Amino acid sequence: MDYQDCAYARLYLDRLANIRASDDGSDDWALTSEAARYTALWMSYEDTIRVADLKIRGTALRARVEGGWGCGMAR
Repeated sequence: MDYQDCAYARLYLDRLANIRASDDGSDDWALTSEAARYTALWMSYEDTIRVADLKIRGTALRARVEGGWGCGMAR
């Protein structure tokens, strides 16, 4: 798997750690909950870019293996 692995989950939790540490829970952890929600949204937006990049890389590699492209080579 090229994305959303255990390291990616750790990154999510690491991004929330400082916010969680500063949230006293007096308002039912609203700060942490909102930060978690927006961080997940931001990271899922980033996923779209990562997935597109992975697909492009796969397509470019496949094109080169199957006949190449660029420098006057047939696609």
